[in-house]
Amino acid sequence: MIFIRRMVLDVLKPITPSLLELAARLCAIRGVTSAECTIMEIDRETESAKVILEGNNIDFAVVENVIASFGAAVHSVDSVTASKKIEKHKPHASHAAKERNASG
Repeated sequence: MIFIRRMVLDVLKPITPSLLELAARLCAIRGVTSAECTIMEIDRETESAKVILEGNNIDFAVVENVIASFGAAVHSVDSVTASKKIEKHKPHASHAAKERNASG
């Protein structure tokens, strides 16, 4: 299974609500552990923001819906980090039995 661990987005948002509100709401999304939002450009009615999300399993559709609920839009996905879940190695049952016999 593949997990999205980090994404960098270019977001166009209205001046209000604030960037603080957007960052807090994005960080509240399940699977997101941190949200960094930086204003890159300001116009009279809009702000262009760089949004960096990090987490365990970020769901882009949920992120996009939250951003849209602020009257904002994702202009581009500039970077994504994905990884596979690495499971711990489990010894074969016969190998574990040999280890128990050797120690006992």
